[in-house]
Amino acid sequence: MTPLPLKPLPTERAPLEIEAEIEPEAFALIQRGFVPRSPQDTWILYMDADHWLHVHRSQTGTCIFLAHFTPHPSQTGFYTIDEAWVNRASEQYKMKDSVYDAKLFVYLLRRLLLGHNVPFPVPERMPHENKPLHEQHVMGQRDAHGDNKGGDPPATFIPLDLLN
Repeated sequence: MTPLPLKPLPTERAPLEIEAEIEPEAFALIQRGFVPRSPQDTWILYMDADHWLHVHRSQTGTCIFLAHFTPHPSQTGFYTIDEAWVNRASEQYKMKDSVYDAKLFVYLLRRLLLGHNVPFPVPERMPHENKPLHEQHVMGQRDAHGDNKGGDPPATFIPLDLLN
Protein backbone atom coordinates (compact mmCIF):
# COMPACT_ATOMS: atom_id res chain seq x y z
CA MET A 1 0.00 0.00 0.00
CA THR A 2 1.52 3.32 -1.04
CA PRO A 3 1.03 5.90 1.72
CA LEU A 4 -0.73 9.13 0.80
CA PRO A 5 0.46 12.48 2.08
CA LEU A 6 -1.32 13.23 5.35
CA LYS A 7 -3.22 16.51 5.38
CA PRO A 8 -3.38 18.73 8.47
CA LEU A 9 -6.67 19.38 10.25
CA PRO A 10 -8.26 22.33 8.43
CA THR A 11 -9.16 25.58 10.15
CA GLU A 12 -12.82 24.60 9.73
CA ARG A 13 -13.08 22.55 12.90
CA ALA A 14 -15.16 22.13 16.04
CA PRO A 15 -14.11 21.27 19.59
CA LEU A 16 -15.02 17.89 21.08
CA GLU A 17 -15.82 17.29 24.73
CA ILE A 18 -13.96 14.16 25.83
CA GLU A 19 -13.30 13.38 29.47
CA ALA A 20 -10.88 10.55 30.00
CA GLU A 21 -8.29 9.24 32.40
CA ILE A 22 -5.82 7.03 30.59
CA GLU A 23 -3.65 4.56 32.47
CA PRO A 24 0.09 4.40 31.65
CA GLU A 25 -0.25 1.03 29.86
CA ALA A 26 -3.07 2.35 27.69
CA PHE A 27 -1.16 5.54 26.91
CA ALA A 28 1.81 3.45 25.74
CA LEU A 29 -0.46 1.63 23.28
CA ILE A 30 -1.98 4.92 22.09
CA GLN A 31 1.53 6.26 21.43
CA ARG A 32 2.24 3.31 19.14
CA GLY A 33 -0.52 4.39 16.79
CA PHE A 34 -2.16 2.40 14.02
CA VAL A 35 -0.87 2.01 10.48
CA PRO A 36 -3.02 0.32 7.81
CA ARG A 37 -1.99 -3.22 6.95
CA SER A 38 -4.37 -3.67 4.04
CA PRO A 39 -6.60 -1.61 1.74
CA GLN A 40 -9.53 -2.48 4.02
CA ASP A 41 -7.93 -0.58 6.91
CA THR A 42 -9.54 2.84 6.70
CA TRP A 43 -7.69 4.79 9.42
CA ILE A 44 -4.19 6.00 10.28
CA LEU A 45 -3.61 7.09 13.88
CA TYR A 46 -0.32 8.46 15.14
CA MET A 47 0.93 10.53 18.04
CA ASP A 48 3.50 13.25 17.49
CA ALA A 49 6.27 14.32 19.89
CA ASP A 50 4.00 16.94 21.50
CA HIS A 51 1.39 14.29 22.40
CA TRP A 52 -1.14 15.25 19.71
CA LEU A 53 -2.98 12.20 18.39
CA HIS A 54 -3.72 12.63 14.66
CA VAL A 55 -6.54 10.55 13.19
CA HIS A 56 -6.62 10.40 9.36
CA ARG A 57 -8.65 8.53 6.75
CA SER A 58 -6.17 6.21 5.07
CA GLN A 59 -7.70 6.46 1.58
CA THR A 60 -7.49 10.26 1.39
CA GLY A 61 -4.96 11.34 4.05
CA THR A 62 -7.64 13.69 5.43
CA CYS A 63 -7.32 14.50 9.13
CA ILE A 64 -10.67 13.93 10.85
CA PHE A 65 -9.71 14.18 14.54
CA LEU A 66 -6.90 15.79 16.51
CA ALA A 67 -6.54 15.36 20.28
CA HIS A 68 -3.95 16.49 22.80
CA PHE A 69 -2.93 14.27 25.69
CA THR A 70 -1.46 15.80 28.82
CA PRO A 71 -0.27 14.33 32.13
CA HIS A 72 -3.12 13.96 34.62
CA PRO A 73 -2.97 16.74 37.22
CA SER A 74 -3.32 14.44 40.24
CA GLN A 75 -2.56 10.86 39.13
CA THR A 76 1.08 10.16 38.39
CA GLY A 77 1.60 8.33 35.09
CA PHE A 78 -1.99 8.86 33.92
CA TYR A 79 -3.01 11.11 31.03
CA THR A 80 -6.07 13.11 30.10
CA ILE A 81 -7.31 14.62 26.85
CA ASP A 82 -7.27 18.37 27.40
CA GLU A 83 -8.15 19.41 23.86
CA ALA A 84 -9.85 17.61 20.97
CA TRP A 85 -11.03 18.75 17.54
CA VAL A 86 -13.06 17.36 14.65
CA ASN A 87 -12.86 18.35 10.99
CA ARG A 88 -15.78 20.51 9.83
CA ALA A 89 -14.68 21.13 6.22
CA SER A 90 -17.80 19.80 4.48
CA GLU A 91 -15.86 18.66 1.40
CA GLN A 92 -13.69 16.44 3.65
CA TYR A 93 -16.06 15.20 6.37
CA LYS A 94 -19.84 15.21 6.20
CA MET A 95 -20.82 14.59 9.83
CA LYS A 96 -21.85 17.64 11.86
CA ASP A 97 -22.84 15.99 15.15
CA SER A 98 -20.17 16.66 17.80
CA VAL A 99 -21.71 14.19 20.26
CA TYR A 100 -21.50 11.41 17.67
CA ASP A 101 -18.01 12.53 16.63
CA ALA A 102 -16.79 12.26 20.23
CA LYS A 103 -18.21 8.73 20.42
CA LEU A 104 -16.54 7.78 17.13
CA PHE A 105 -13.18 9.19 18.26
CA VAL A 106 -13.37 7.19 21.51
CA TYR A 107 -14.39 4.08 19.55
CA LEU A 108 -11.38 4.42 17.23
CA LEU A 109 -9.06 4.84 20.20
CA ARG A 110 -10.47 1.87 22.05
CA ARG A 111 -10.90 -0.44 19.04
CA LEU A 112 -7.81 0.27 16.95
CA LEU A 113 -5.26 1.35 19.54
CA LEU A 114 -6.31 -0.48 22.71
CA GLY A 115 -7.81 -3.59 21.10
CA HIS A 116 -11.11 -3.37 23.02
CA ASN A 117 -14.10 -5.18 21.59
CA VAL A 118 -16.60 -2.33 21.84
CA PRO A 119 -19.80 -1.70 19.92
CA PHE A 120 -19.62 0.60 16.95
CA PRO A 121 -21.42 3.91 17.60
CA VAL A 122 -24.01 5.03 15.10
CA PRO A 123 -25.76 8.38 14.75
CA GLU A 124 -29.05 8.39 16.68
CA ARG A 125 -31.22 9.44 13.75
CA MET A 126 -29.79 6.88 11.33
CA PRO A 127 -32.37 4.30 10.14
CA HIS A 128 -31.65 0.84 11.53
CA GLU A 129 -31.20 -0.71 8.07
CA ASN A 130 -28.39 1.78 7.26
CA LYS A 131 -26.29 1.05 10.36
CA PRO A 132 -24.30 -1.94 8.96
CA LEU A 133 -23.48 -0.03 5.78
CA HIS A 134 -22.40 3.02 7.82
CA GLU A 135 -20.10 0.86 9.95
CA GLN A 136 -18.57 -0.73 6.86
CA HIS A 137 -18.01 2.71 5.31
CA VAL A 138 -16.34 4.07 8.44
CA MET A 139 -14.37 1.01 9.51
CA GLY A 140 -13.80 -1.00 6.35
CA GLN A 141 -14.95 -4.47 5.39
CA ARG A 142 -12.76 -6.49 7.76
CA ASP A 143 -13.51 -4.57 10.95
CA ALA A 144 -17.24 -4.49 10.22
CA HIS A 145 -17.06 -8.29 10.46
CA GLY A 146 -15.26 -8.46 13.78
CA ASP A 147 -11.54 -8.45 12.96
CA ASN A 148 -9.72 -7.21 16.06
CA LYS A 149 -7.14 -4.90 14.55
CA GLY A 150 -5.70 -3.85 17.88
CA GLY A 151 -3.65 -7.04 18.08
CA ASP A 152 -2.56 -6.59 21.69
CA PRO A 153 -4.52 -7.60 24.75
CA PRO A 154 -6.87 -4.81 25.81
CA ALA A 155 -5.48 -2.14 28.10
CA THR A 156 -7.69 -0.40 30.61
CA PHE A 157 -9.16 2.86 29.41
CA ILE A 158 -10.99 4.66 32.18
CA PRO A 159 -14.05 6.34 32.08
CA LEU A 160 -15.77 7.11 28.88
CA ASP A 161 -19.40 6.36 29.27
CA LEU A 162 -19.75 7.84 25.80
CA LEU A 163 -20.16 4.42 24.20
CA ASN A 164 -22.94 3.26 26.51
